Amino acid sequence: MSEHAAILPPIRPPFVRIGWVSEAARKVWEPRFELIRTEWKVLRWRAVAAGLSRASISTVNPEALDEMTLQVERAGLALIPVRLAVEAVPKLPSSQTRARLPLEVTIAVVRARDTDEFEADWQRDPARTLRDWAGCPHCCAEALRRRERRPLDPVWASALFERTEASGHRRIELPSRPATNMLWRSIDLCIIPHWPCRLDCPASAALAANMLAFGRAHCGQTTEWLLDVLTWPAEWSMMHGIAELHAPVCRITASTSYSSARREIIYHGATWPVEGASGLRFPYRAPSRERWTGSKSFRGGTLTTG
Repeated sequence: MSEHAAILPPIRPPFVRIGWVSEAARKVWEPRFELIRTEWKVLRWRAVAAGLSRASISTVNPEALDEMTLQVERAGLALIPVRLAVEAVPKLPSSQTRARLPLEVTIAVVRARDTDEFEADWQRDPARTLRDWAGCPHCCAEALRRRERRPLDPVWASALFERTEASGHRRIELPSRPATNMLWRSIDLCIIPHWPCRLDCPASAALAANMLAFGRAHCGQTTEWLLDVLTWPAEWSMMHGIAELHAPVCRITASTSYSSARREIIYHGATWPVEGASGLRFPYRAPSRERWTGSKSFRGGTLTTG
């Protein structure tokens, strides 16, 4: 039996939940997560006006569609609604899935002069149009087409090509690669908009470098926060249709492909947040303890008896 034989399509409705390791972590990072998502959603369509990509594909609440259309048109761009669906990403702040998930509109933002061409391509092949116009590299587009033929979680699929010596069929260990880190994609914390064919994909890394430079120029603080998050250590796992991400400040659970056996990714990060939790297992850090010989009572006793 191959390592993919027990992976089946998702059997649960889409959902995402986020829980915090402490109230201190929530107060600091909950508003930062929301600000990153908000500013980078705007940054991606502004990158179209700057010529970094042909189109930006994202989801918006229908209530915000009119205001966004005005902003986009002022930048010489056009907004094209392409799909209506239920959005599974939780609206932060919230530690629970919303009781009633609102409808979200998937929109494409393109240059005004490219509207007719985009709509013609969309009529012929919507999936290919979304990939090609959003700047997905050819290697990643080909990998995505292959994945469409089998129900493999894209996080796991991207990591499969970068096993280290410590990795196995159901456990993959990865070095810190913030440019192509997609472990946080379930809450839209990532640099590139597409799924890379592999986490060391040169074409994807180049696109990420361009977006980071653009982000630092237009929303520097949130860009640095995003980079911080993507360099934290993390443990991602999937089993029985649920994916879990354990990180220093929170745990995220989301629906995914069904797997009868646990599969996990160990992401060795390079930084650690001040609000990160202590723990005895990865990715948490062991609690610091003062040596007994350094305690006030020991030193006092030593001085007395000396």
